[in-house]
Amino acid sequence: MTSPDVRTRRRFLQLGAAASATVALAGCAGPSGDAEPEAEEGTGNGQDRNADDEHEATEENESNGTGDAIGAEEETDAEREAENDTNGAENETGGDGNETSADDWGDVDSITLGANENGWNGRSPGLIEGETNPTLELYAGREYELTWVNNDGQQHEFVIVGETGPLEGTEADDEQSESYALSFEATADMVEYQCGIHTESMTGDIVIHEA
Repeated sequence: MTSPDVRTRRRFLQLGAAASATVALAGCAGPSGDAEPEAEEGTGNGQDRNADDEHEATEENESNGTGDAIGAEEETDAEREAENDTNGAENETGGDGNETSADDWGDVDSITLGANENGWNGRSPGLIEGETNPTLELYAGREYELTWVNNDGQQHEFVIVGETGPLEGTEADDEQSESYALSFEATADMVEYQCGIHTESMTGDIVIHEA
């Protein structure tokens, strides 16, 4: 038979163990009794700020890229315009690239042309070399010698024409490679020169300057 003191001690130990277990469970559960969930990786204010910064950086880069593209386009347009201005200045040298002035003709007193059925070909001076039906700029009262060469074996003649008709000229000839000379004094009424046979294709202007 168990004594009353032994039963009392066993009861006391059982109650103490139960109390300890209750305290331990309360500590694990926290004040509210629920476990606090862990924050998910990659979320929170820090990551939100990083996302905003990346978005702003992307917009800035896109803006800079657009600005660079516009600047490059403007630069290309400026270069193209400058090139067009250069080409325009070069083209102003004349129909065949040899526009001349009165001063350029100041020392000229002899002229040579080649006769072809499709036009007079400039030979000399260098001001008219290679031009077809070049304009001849002469000084009133000055003596000139004009020589023409039959290039194609067709019949040609050189004629200086005024407002009222022919003023000076050579005879017609069809002998290829032959040359013919005409000496004359430039006068204010001289307007053009031509082949008396091929007037439509072989005609050029004469400009008279005051001496």
